[in-house]
Amino acid sequence: MADPETACYPDEVTDQSELKIRLLESSEDMAKAEALLNRSFPVVQGTSFFDDFPVWRIDNGADVTLYGAFADDALVALAGLRLARLKSEDRQLPVALIGGVCTDEAWRGKGLATQIVSECLKRARDSGAALVFLWGSEHSLYQKLGFELCGEQARLQLGSLRLPEPARALDVKMGWTPEIFSLMQARTIGLAQTERDEKWLSEHKNVQWYWLRKGDAVSAFVGMNRGIDLQNIVHEWGGERDEVLKLLAFMCKVKPELEIVAPVGFALDNTDDSVQVGTEFLAMVNVLDAEKVFQHFHPSEKFPQFLLNSNLKQSDFAQILFGPVRINDVEGFPEHLFPLPVWIWGLDAC
Repeated sequence: MADPETACYPDEVTDQSELKIRLLESSEDMAKAEALLNRSFPVVQGTSFFDDFPVWRIDNGADVTLYGAFADDALVALAGLRLARLKSEDRQLPVALIGGVCTDEAWRGKGLATQIVSECLKRARDSGAALVFLWGSEHSLYQKLGFELCGEQARLQLGSLRLPEPARALDVKMGWTPEIFSLMQARTIGLAQTERDEKWLSEHKNVQWYWLRKGDAVSAFVGMNRGIDLQNIVHEWGGERDEVLKLLAFMCKVKPELEIVAPVGFALDNTDDSVQVGTEFLAMVNVLDAEKVFQHFHPSEKFPQFLLNSNLKQSDFAQILFGPVRINDVEGFPEHLFPLPVWIWGLDAC
């Protein structure tokens, strides 16, 4: 999926002695960051990058750090790092996400994106993150830094799913409610949401939320759209499975052209055999600790040690762990344990 979260360009590192790379800390810094992001991404005039990505504000609750390159007082390049935890059943794996990468047009081609993303990677490694996720179109740049396209998600027409009778329009509510956040926290896969995350999640101005209530509690929710990207796409949902399907059926009836991005298993379980389920890469991933990642998904299994002793590049581990690369010619390789089932809901709204 094309993602506007990174607007940087392949570049070569050069000596920029007049530049200073530092953390953004003040409201003045954030005003400069917003102006640079608004210039660098397809932001509609009169709106803000932060309308669609409030997570990248350093005052919005998430564990986010922004690095900037400054020429005197002018912010000329930027990248953000978010620390989080990836859930699998009752286990949580420290991970990081990089986004908001951009360079002022006059400063492109000077290696700034490489330098700042490298700073983010160092901080992620020092924090104990085992994986770093990134979404961006400049694959060659990020591959040089150890990232690789990997994993998969399904993307298909919402109407391709086997859906029950839709929920009644009278029963469908719209808009954010704190009960949506409670259902997000209850999901067993994706990133763990802490109480600190509710603030920025509730401040997405262009995500449209739909939900159903059963008795005294919200039973299901669905999120769709985002201003810069994910248009006409359902990218978030949670709650009771049957209630979610009823809500999706309602949305399909109202807007038949909607698409959905979902874990491949969800799509396969809810489509007829005649439907071709399309898949695409989930993200670019940099594996910082392959053994730790493996143990997160398979705590009772032994990590294949020969992988650590091989001549594999760091970027190779992403596709070996999460697909699509399969090792068929190594005796004893536990192929049945791969790929690892990584998933992040709606790119975790970041």
